[in-house]
Amino acid sequence: MDHLAQLGFYVSKANANAALLTRSQFNETHMETVWKIGLIIRKNRPFSETEFARREATNILDIDTFVVNAEDIILAKLEWAKDSASERQLTDFEGIIELKAGQLDRPYLSLWADRLGVACSLSKLSWPG
Repeated sequence: MDHLAQLGFYVSKANANAALLTRSQFNETHMETVWKIGLIIRKNRPFSETEFARREATNILDIDTFVVNAEDIILAKLEWAKDSASERQLTDFEGIIELKAGQLDRPYLSLWADRLGVACSLSKLSWPG
């Protein structure tokens, strides 16, 4: 993690280690821009394995990395909202839908929403057009 500090990121080693042990998440914060990056440890389940396989290559702050694609972010946020009743998740994925509406793989979303137990929540989302 020392290389992240050299790039201007703050990462709590204790939080990163705890996330690794519990297969949860931790954050990195870029100190100059105050951007927070959430790093999520992949769970051992079919959806998480599929989500990981579908990740997309990108470059953030001159760092080559991977990010989750839009459909999988929506599904994950639906799951988090179900467990936490967080309005923030609802606002976030509605923004994703607005930006990516015509590009989203709706059959994929429906399939995994059903398997994850969030089909009802997915059906309540507002879709443009």
